[in-house]
Amino acid sequence: MPDTYNTYDDGNDTPQTEYNSTTSLISQNAPTDKQNARNKSNNKSNNPSQNDKKKSLWQRWKRIDISARSQIILAILTFLTLVTYVIISIHQSNLTRDAIAESAISNFYTKQSLLKTQKAIALQEESLKHSVKTDYDNGILAIKDTLASDRNTKMELRAYLAIDSMKIRNITINGIELILKIMNTGKTPAYNIVLVFAGKPDGTGIYKKEMDELIKHRSDTNAEMHGNGMSFTLEYTLHLGDNPIVNQQIISGEKDFYIYGIIFYDDIFKIRHRTRFCYRFYNMPPLGCKYITYKYYNDGD
Repeated sequence: MPDTYNTYDDGNDTPQTEYNSTTSLISQNAPTDKQNARNKSNNKSNNPSQNDKKKSLWQRWKRIDISARSQIILAILTFLTLVTYVIISIHQSNLTRDAIAESAISNFYTKQSLLKTQKAIALQEESLKHSVKTDYDNGILAIKDTLASDRNTKMELRAYLAIDSMKIRNITINGIELILKIMNTGKTPAYNIVLVFAGKPDGTGIYKKEMDELIKHRSDTNAEMHGNGMSFTLEYTLHLGDNPIVNQQIISGEKDFYIYGIIFYDDIFKIRHRTRFCYRFYNMPPLGCKYITYKYYNDGD
């Protein structure tokens, strides 16, 4: 049986409580209420509460001079302002950067769209040019075909006048009695016929200016001639010239003689035409008259 002890309070012999040895050890080691109270008080002193901290800070703040407090507040406000400005600037920079990026993307797609539109317009213009050129070429070809057909029709149906024959019936001192036969080899009549001609003794030939001079001197012949091979004959006496010696040489056959001229006429389409002729006569009477065409001025339009 464990030992027992008598515990006395304040020297009194009156026994209070009887414990066994185990209980006595526990009671000795366990803290008392006073100890617990002291421990809590020590903990409070070592670990002040939030309210105590706030009170301590407020006390310290109250002990600071008013001007110093104003400077501190101003510094804090300035710092907050700068922080706010920096935050707003960063935000605005981000917004600007995003806007620039969106604008760049939009410009890129806009440029691509414009390029596509320009290509489409270029293709349309090229197609239109090709179409217009094709239509133009077709129109030109049609006009050419029409003109060619019209020209061919007119060339086929118009009148064609030419000298069919020329004879010298007699040569005297007064001149050469000439018989000209003009024939229409076309299919339609000729109108407003004018014959202009002249003679020249053999010398250096016939010059262009001499042929062109005939246009200014027209005879009074103004007749109509039907087509299909119809012809008419004109008789003229051609003056030899003012030189009796040359005239005598022509009459005797010692000198050749040129007869040249132009026939003017209108066709059925009211188009004016001309036929030029030039002949060289040799072996004049009494040897017998012969003639050949000259190397120039035998043509028509």
